[in-house]
Amino acid sequence: MEEVSKIYECAHCNGTGTCTSAKEGSSCAHCIKKAELKSNEPLFGIACGTCWGIGKTDSATSRLRHRTPPILAIAIIFASFLTIIIFGSTNNVHFPETLSLLGALMGSVITFYFTKAGGK
Repeated sequence: MEEVSKIYECAHCNGTGTCTSAKEGSSCAHCIKKAELKSNEPLFGIACGTCWGIGKTDSATSRLRHRTPPILAIAIIFASFLTIIIFGSTNNVHFPETLSLLGALMGSVITFYFTKAGGK
């Protein structure tokens, strides 16, 4: 059973999407830096840098669980292509075995992500 990620109210901006965490309700240094603004005076009404102005955010664990598998799949595909190119261009004696192994591996990864139930 797949775990559904929970959306929480942003604790930094209290769910408003606008940072008011510094003195007198001005925006904090983190949010100003995220907005790529520079000012010597306090700034007001800057979008929250934690939730990107949405007011809601998910947990870091949820983000990690949803981002790691696709990144790992892309890394496997690129590493496989690179290995095939290196082995093929250097006339390695193990090229046929490597090609069949990595071809099957890439086929499995691609099939998983392009089927209905696979990469939801």
